[in-house]
Amino acid sequence: MHRCLSIPEIIHLICDEISNKKKANSSLLALAYTCRTFLEPALNLVWYELENIVPLVKCLSDDVWEERGEQIKYLRLKMPIEPSDFERFNFYACRVRILGMTGAKKYGTVYAIDREILYALKLATKSRCIFPRLQRLGWDSLDDTTFSTIHLFLAPTLSTLRISFQGSPAIRLSLFPTLSEICPLITHIEFAGPPSLPYSAHDQRREVIISVSSVLFSWKGLISVCVDEITTEALVELSTSSTIHTFRIRRNIDDVSLRLYLSLRPQTSGFHFLRDLDICSTTIESCNALLPIIASEVLQSVKVSVRHRSSPSAWKKFFADLAVHLPISSLTELCVQDVVDMSHRIHPIILPAFRFDTILPVLYFRNLTVLCIQPSSGLILGNEDIFKMSLAWPRMRYISLGTAFRSSWGSSVTLNGLLHFAARCHHLEFLAIIIDTTVLPIKVDGKIMKGHSLKTLRVGDSPITNPIVVAEFIWDVFPGLEYLNFFDPEGYIARSSAAALISTSSFHRGWREVDRCLKVFRSIRSQQEIYWKSTSKP
Repeated sequence: MHRCLSIPEIIHLICDEISNKKKANSSLLALAYTCRTFLEPALNLVWYELENIVPLVKCLSDDVWEERGEQIKYLRLKMPIEPSDFERFNFYACRVRILGMTGAKKYGTVYAIDREILYALKLATKSRCIFPRLQRLGWDSLDDTTFSTIHLFLAPTLSTLRISFQGSPAIRLSLFPTLSEICPLITHIEFAGPPSLPYSAHDQRREVIISVSSVLFSWKGLISVCVDEITTEALVELSTSSTIHTFRIRRNIDDVSLRLYLSLRPQTSGFHFLRDLDICSTTIESCNALLPIIASEVLQSVKVSVRHRSSPSAWKKFFADLAVHLPISSLTELCVQDVVDMSHRIHPIILPAFRFDTILPVLYFRNLTVLCIQPSSGLILGNEDIFKMSLAWPRMRYISLGTAFRSSWGSSVTLNGLLHFAARCHHLEFLAIIIDTTVLPIKVDGKIMKGHSLKTLRVGDSPITNPIVVAEFIWDVFPGLEYLNFFDPEGYIARSSAAALISTSSFHRGWREVDRCLKVFRSIRSQQEIYWKSTSKP
C-alpha cells in the first residue's frame, strides 16, 4: 500500500469524494470491504444519515424480526432481543449522525417500525442513548405510544432537534422539563403542530404555547428557532439573543398582546443579528406588529404568509412599514403571499386587486435577487411599472408577481413590457407575471436586447389570441427559455361564471400552442447546432 494512504486526511478526502457520487453507498461499502484502512471512514459515511432506524433493525439477527405487508412494510418482532444481538447494532449505531423518525421510503415502498421493536430496544439496551454521536434528530411519528422511547434517541451531542406535536400534546410536553439537561448543545430547534388542534381548545393550546416558550429560554446559544406560536414575553426575550440567525413562526402572532407591550415599552428592539425571518399568521396586521422589533442590519431573507384575506390598504401599510423597519442594503429575498384556501368556496369574497402603488416601497430594496408577491385578490401592473422594477433590481434572479391565484385579467403588461426585463435584468432566470398578449407586440427600432438567462416563464391565466405571434416574440426575446407554465383549468376551481370557464379553457389551448411552438423552435436550433458542428470539423 502506498505511504500516502497512511495519512488519515487523504483517506477521508477519498471517502468524501466518493460520497458525492451516484450509488455512493455501494462504492463506499466496496471500499470498506477491500481495504481495512478505509473500513472506518467509509462505514462512517454509509451510516451518517438515516431516514429511519429500519436499516439498523435489519442488522439484528433474522430470527429476531420479520417483514410484513406489501405497499407498507411493517417490521415486527418475532422473539425478544437479547443483549448479545446488539453487537452489530451498536457497531453501526455509533456512526449515525442524522436520524429521522418517519416512514422510510425505498424504491416506492414505505417502511414502518412496530412500536414493540422500540420498546424492546429500550429494555435490551444498557446505555441511556443508543445513538451516542447523534447530531440531528427529527421526530415526526404520530403514535403517542412510541414517544416514550424518544429518550433513547436524545444524545448529549444533539445540536438540531425537530419534534412534532401531532399526537397528544400532553405526552409531548412531558419531555420539556428535562430536555435542556439531556441535550445542552442544541442550536437549532423546531416544534411543530398539532395542526388538528382547534382554536376552541384554548386551554390546551395555551399550555402548548407556554411550555414551548419556557423551554426556549433553557438554551443560550440558539441559532435557529422554528415554532408555531410563542408568548409575547418569550418573543421579546428571544429578540435579545445575539446568536439567533433564523426565526420562524408558522401559525400565529398575538398582535394584540405585542402591540400592547410595545406601547408600554416603545424603545423595544432586538434580533440584531437576524438573517432569515419567516412569518405565517392569520392576518397581515399581526405580521406587521412584529416589524418594529426587528433591528437587524444583516437581514437577508423575509417570508410572510397570511391565511386570511386583507384589504389593499392593510397591505399598503405593511409594505410601507417594511421600507421603514427593515435594512435597505442587506435584504436580498422578499416573499409575501396569501395562503388562503378558496377551493371550497363557491362564492369567495371579492376584494379589489393590488395596484403597483401598494408595493411601491419595495423598490427601495435595490439588492433584491428574489421577489415573490402573490395576493389572492390579484396584482395589476403596467409597462411603466415593469420599467421601474427593471431599473431598481438589476441583480434580480427570480420574480413572481400575481400568478398564484386566478387573475381578473386586469393587468396591462404587454409583450413589449417584457423587453425592460430583457434589457436590464441580465441575471433573471424565473419570471411569473400576467401578460395581456391580446395587444400584439410593436416593432422596436434598433437592436432588441435579449434575455438569455431566463429559463422559466409562468404566465398564469394570461389572455391570448394569437399563439404563433406570441411564441415568435418570446423566442426572439428569451432564446434560452426552457419551461413555459400556465394555468390548467381542469386543476383549478374556476369562478362561478360559465363564461369565465370557457375563456380560461380557450386561453389554456392558446398557451399550449405557444408551448408546442417553442419546443419546435428549440428542436430546430439543436439540429442547426449539430449541423454547424459537423460541418466545421476538418
